[in-house]
Amino acid sequence: MHTVNNKFEIGQEVFLITERKVRIEDKRTCDVCLGVGTVTYKGYEMNCPKCHGRREIVLNSKPTIIYSVEDEPYRIISYRYTVCKDGEVLRYKIKQNYGKEKSVTEEEIFAVREEAVKACDDLNMSNAYDEWSKQLLERQEE
Repeated sequence: MHTVNNKFEIGQEVFLITERKVRIEDKRTCDVCLGVGTVTYKGYEMNCPKCHGRREIVLNSKPTIIYSVEDEPYRIISYRYTVCKDGEVLRYKIKQNYGKEKSVTEEEIFAVREEAVKACDDLNMSNAYDEWSKQLLERQEE
């Protein structure tokens, strides 16, 4: 007889962490058009040749993953425990009120929103590989 130690029960409300891929960019106001987007050349107004009318230039960018908590909670509708040669796997099937179902592990769901938010914050800071990325992430959240 094998005992399964699961953290969540069927019918329990849980909060899901999701990830999305973003590109963090270090942008500065264009030093040619001074953030206007256009320049006057021989009496004609035209898009800035440096920023191409975008008013700012990207000095550096890097892809990263941002973790967040989904707004609407899910409810656990079932779980499956599988034993295989690579080990044991416990997955929960969760569903939102409007019918969206997902299969997730215990690491992706939390009983309390605050715990999920803290886990996202920890993941986001550990995912910011260097000081430059951390500063840009903090600037983008403001």
